Amino acid sequence: MPRLASWLLVGLGGAGTAFIVATSGALPSGVATHFGRGGAADGWKPRQGYTGLMVVLEVLFPLVALGALGHLPWRAERFLNLPHRHHGLAPERRAGTVASLRGFGAAIGIATPLMLIGAHAAILDANAKSPPQLDETLFVARTCGIRCDPARDDDSDAPQFPAPAGPALMAERKSFLLRVDPDLGVAVERLAQAELRSVNAQVEYLLRDALGRRGALPGKPTTPRPQSSTERNS
Repeated sequence: MPRLASWLLVGLGGAGTAFIVATSGALPSGVATHFGRGGAADGWKPRQGYTGLMVVLEVLFPLVALGALGHLPWRAERFLNLPHRHHGLAPERRAGTVASLRGFGAAIGIATPLMLIGAHAAILDANAKSPPQLDETLFVARTCGIRCDPARDDDSDAPQFPAPAGPALMAERKSFLLRVDPDLGVAVERLAQAELRSVNAQVEYLLRDALGRRGALPGKPTTPRPQSSTERNS
């Protein structure tokens, strides 16, 4: 995770928490927190419970976003569910895919505290009126800003994971019969299921990984592997 993004997240989380705690005293003992059509209040929480919840969300949500999209791809690849996953996480493309996920996680982690600050400001305004009344337009502007467009339903801000050029790649596949120990076959099937791959894709991934570790991937210089003591003595 870029250091600047991490420091920005810490600063926003701290500022947001301080803002929520400092201004919650202006709220009534029963805070209107849910509003129906037209902005009329139809749900309340005790002030102390509302303040505690908002502080927890202000701290927790950004950390979850950063952890899930910022660090998980490096440490637990099998939990990633991406379009064209096998293609995007192939050894030659994995670093770029993970970098995209980490950048997206940083953006979500930074945007979340800003959204919560906007939501709290809208709650303050709504509860200052009698009876409480939410200004829906102002609420949308404060929580979504210029990115909130009801007519917009695309995911242009999300990382894009294009599909491989299917026909060309499929034409280059080589078929061959593979006989393995039954227990080994079961282990491969379980690993493929855990990492959301087909068995064929899992076998290819393992082969590429093993060849990469030995410097023997196609198109790369081959580095001779040192012989073990058993191989030297045979």
